[in-house]
Amino acid sequence: MRFLGLRWTPGERDQARAARAMAENLSSGWTTLVDWRGFMLLHSGQGQVETLPHGMGVVFGERHGKAPDPSPPCEAAVDPVPCWIAERWGAYIAVLVDRGYDIVRVLRDPSGTLPCFLAEISGVRAFFSDARNYVALAPEPEADLGFMRAFLRYPLCLSRRTGIAGVEELWPGECAVFPRVGRELKTYWTPHRYARVNRNLDWTEGRAALRAGAEAAVREQASVHSRIALRLSGGFDSSVMLALLRRTSEAEVVCVNEYWEGAPEGDERLHAKAVARLCGVPFHELRMDPREVDYERTLLAPLTVRPTLALLSYGSPDVAAFYAGLDCNLITSGQGGDHLFHRSRTSLIAADAVRDGVLDERALRIAMDTARLAGVHVWEVFAAMAAGALHIPPPLRHRSSVMGVLSDDDENDALPEHLWLKEARRASPARSLRIRQLLDALSYHDDTVLSTAAPTRPLFLSQPVIETCLRIPPYVMTDGGGERALARAAFADLVPEAVTRRTAKGETTRYFSAVLGANWQWIASLLREGRLIQFRVADKDAMTRALSRNWRQDGLATDGLYALIAGECWLRNFERETGNAATARLAEAQASADTSAQD
Repeated sequence: MRFLGLRWTPGERDQARAARAMAENLSSGWTTLVDWRGFMLLHSGQGQVETLPHGMGVVFGERHGKAPDPSPPCEAAVDPVPCWIAERWGAYIAVLVDRGYDIVRVLRDPSGTLPCFLAEISGVRAFFSDARNYVALAPEPEADLGFMRAFLRYPLCLSRRTGIAGVEELWPGECAVFPRVGRELKTYWTPHRYARVNRNLDWTEGRAALRAGAEAAVREQASVHSRIALRLSGGFDSSVMLALLRRTSEAEVVCVNEYWEGAPEGDERLHAKAVARLCGVPFHELRMDPREVDYERTLLAPLTVRPTLALLSYGSPDVAAFYAGLDCNLITSGQGGDHLFHRSRTSLIAADAVRDGVLDERALRIAMDTARLAGVHVWEVFAAMAAGALHIPPPLRHRSSVMGVLSDDDENDALPEHLWLKEARRASPARSLRIRQLLDALSYHDDTVLSTAAPTRPLFLSQPVIETCLRIPPYVMTDGGGERALARAAFADLVPEAVTRRTAKGETTRYFSAVLGANWQWIASLLREGRLIQFRVADKDAMTRALSRNWRQDGLATDGLYALIAGECWLRNFERETGNAATARLAEAQASADTSAQD
C-alpha cells in the first residue's frame, strides 16, 4: 500500500499546476481519494483504507478502538489528535482534514508500524510512504552522504534525516500539520511522556494489565486476518504469541521454524514443534542454507528512504517464496518481547527503585535480586543505585565498528538526536535503557524480503502492550531476580513449563559467518571499488586493509561489515532508481569539495 499527499496554498497557480502535474505523472493504478482546496491525496496498491465520515479524512492501515467522532462544528477550533492517541490505536497513518479551518493533519500512530515521510517537491509540500514515488517526482533527488556516514557509525541510528537529501521522517506519535501556508510538526506521544503522566503498576496490577492488554491487542489485530503465519522459534515470546493467537483469534494459524543448516546451536526445532503440537496447529520447518544466500540479489531490492540492515534479507528470495506459498495475509512473530518484557540483565534496574523513592528494606531486596539477575557483585549494584540517586546518566550506546574505513568525520555529519532519546536522558536509568531498546525495536517494521510475501508485523509492538509495559517499573518486571519474571508469570498458564523456564536463545553467529564466507568474493569486489569509495564516505586504502583482515575472528568487525554492505547496496539501488544523473552530481560535488579543501 502506498500513499502520496500534496499540499499547496490555495490560489497559488504555479503550485497548483506543479501538484497536478505530479499527480498526472504517477504510474497507472493510483486513485485520488481527496481533491479539495489546495490538497490532493492519492493511494495505490492493496491494503486497508478507511474513509472517515463527513469528509474528515482518510486512514491508511488498521485502526482499532473508538469509532470516528462526528464532525465538529466549523465555529469550533478542535485539535482531534489527542483523542486519536488516547482512544484509538493500530498500525495506521491518519490524514485528518479540518475543512472549516483549512488544516490538514497527518498523524503517525505511536507504534510506528507504517512509514510516513515529508519533503517539498517543486514548491509543493508532500507526505508519502514510498521512496520510489518521491524520486520519480522530484526534479533532482540526491543521496545524503552525511546520513550515510552516520548510518555506518551506528546502523540502527534514527533521525529525522534519511538517506535522501531533503526527505524527513515523521516520527511515531507525531503529527505534521499543514495549514494553508507552511508546515508544523507537533509531538503528541513519546514513551517518556506517557510513563511520566501515568501511575506505576505493582506486581499484581502489572501482571493482570499485561495479560489483558496482550490478549486485547492480539485479538483485535488478528481479527482482520483469516490466515496468519507465525515464525515460531520455540522460545518464550513466540510461544506466548502462538498461545494468544489460538486463545483470542479465529484466524487459521500456521507455524514456521527457520533452522540454520550446519549450525546445530541455532536449531530449536524440538522446542518449536512441541509448542505447535500442544496448540494443535500445522508446523513447517524451513531450512536455511548459507550457500543459498546470495547478497548480490540485494541490488534488486525496492528502494527505501534509508539503508537498513534488513536490506540484506533480500539475499534470500526463496524464504519469501516459501511464505508466499503458505497463502497467509499476515506474518508475525514474538519480536518485541525482549524489548518490552525487560530481558536486559543490568545493574541499572535497582537504580530505578531508588529514583522511585524505594528506600526501605525493599531496596535491599531489589539490589540482591538485580545482582543475581545481572550476575554481578551486589556492590556493583549499590554503585549503580548511588549513581541513579545522583542523576548520573547511564553510559551511551556503543557504536558499530566499520573497521576504520570511514573518511575523516565531518562536523556536519552529526545527526539531530531522536526526540525519544533526548527525553530518555531525563528518565531513570533502566527506563532510559528501555526507551532506547524500544527505539531500536522500530527496525522490526523495516521492509524485508518477507514483506514481498505478505504484510509483516510483530503484534507485541502495539500501542496497548507498549503503554502497559511502560507503566511497569523495570524492578517489578524482574521481581525476584528473574529475567522477564512478570511476563513469565502473566502467561504461565498458556505455555509449557519448560518454555516458561527457558532463558537461552538459539545461536546464529556461525550461520551468518558462513553466509559472509559464501558471499565473500562478491562482497570484497563490491566494496573495494564501490560508491562509498567514490563519494569519499570511506577511504579506499583503509577499505583494502580492512577487507584483508580475518574478519571472522572479530565480532565487531563483522557487525561493521553488514553496515558497509547495506550502505553500498543502498547507494547503488538509489542510483538505479534515479539514473546516472544523481550519481554524476554527487561525484561532481565531492570533487568540488575536495578541491576547495586543497585550496
